[in-house]
Amino acid sequence: MGLYALYIGRLYAIHGTNANFGIGLRVSHGCVRLRNDDIKFLFENVPVGTRVQFIDEPVKATTEPDGSRYIEVHNPLSTTEAQFQGGEIVPITLTQPVQAVTSQSDVDQNVVEQAIQNRSGYAGASELSCACQVKRRA
Repeated sequence: MGLYALYIGRLYAIHGTNANFGIGLRVSHGCVRLRNDDIKFLFENVPVGTRVQFIDEPVKATTEPDGSRYIEVHNPLSTTEAQFQGGEIVPITLTQPVQAVTSQSDVDQNVVEQAIQNRSGYAGASELSCACQVKRRA
């Protein structure tokens, strides 16, 4: 479990691990595994009693103040044994707020489709607008 753990109630914890394969994956029944440096930072900087909220949104999209748009796609939680065992791909549905960002005319739909296919969990690699995008100026 590592040197640091933040307990959420009596049953669950956010903790470090020496098994990098488990970070960001559903490998236990509730605990959240982080890299050791990340949990150390949280442990030292998050006050006891801070509200914790887990968000189950496999697809998130945003428009930044400069007009850049990003999409972040994670593999959704499995709902069947076949999905959990990896033999079946979990379908992804885009919510209305995500569609509002991804359906804009200057969004590169190939980037959207690639992000959905890859499900990397990283937003930085999935800038949606084409290279010719005009940035907003203040």
